[in-house]
Amino acid sequence: MLLPNDVKIPAILMAAGMSTRMGRNKLLLPFNGHTVIAETCDRLLASHVSEVIVVLGNDHDKVLNQVADKGVQMVLNPNFARGMMTSLQTGISYLPENTRFFMVALGDQPLVSVGTYNALIGATAYTSRKIFVPVYGRQRGNPIILSADYIQEIMGMDGDIGGREILRRYPGDIQEVATTNEGVIINMNTPEEYARRKAEFDKKMGL
Repeated sequence: MLLPNDVKIPAILMAAGMSTRMGRNKLLLPFNGHTVIAETCDRLLASHVSEVIVVLGNDHDKVLNQVADKGVQMVLNPNFARGMMTSLQTGISYLPENTRFFMVALGDQPLVSVGTYNALIGATAYTSRKIFVPVYGRQRGNPIILSADYIQEIMGMDGDIGGREILRRYPGDIQEVATTNEGVIINMNTPEEYARRKAEFDKKMGL
């Protein structure tokens, strides 16, 4: 998809979580020859995002080592244990001043395709909607793109709610973007889910 020259959308990559259900940091688990966070970051960087801001927290030194050579901006959220909203707020505080839209991507989604990232970015150029969400089948997933118009409201929020609270508050602002990429609804939160998805990916890739 061809984009207007003024479509510049930075991405906040959330990589600070506790991985409570996994029992260990899922971002550091092996995937496609490196790690979950490295694969996710590589795919995001291969898209049309203008820059990537990685928000670190849990195991920040180990996660940092996985992305340090990728040309991303790395920021630390010292309050990551208080929930996802603190990481989103940390990332937002590092957005460029002229930001019109920004993407919120999750570090544990290595199966989101470059094409899906680009489809979401492209959708912002052709509608007046302010929220862009990928849809696989009938299920909404991640990443999402939000208008900078919501920044002040997000910065005043509290709790472990993330950007999804904006979707709940402003359903009329949402533009759904259909995708055949199941990766938008896959979160590898448990050892069983990780093992299954990794095995499926390895088989598909002949690994």
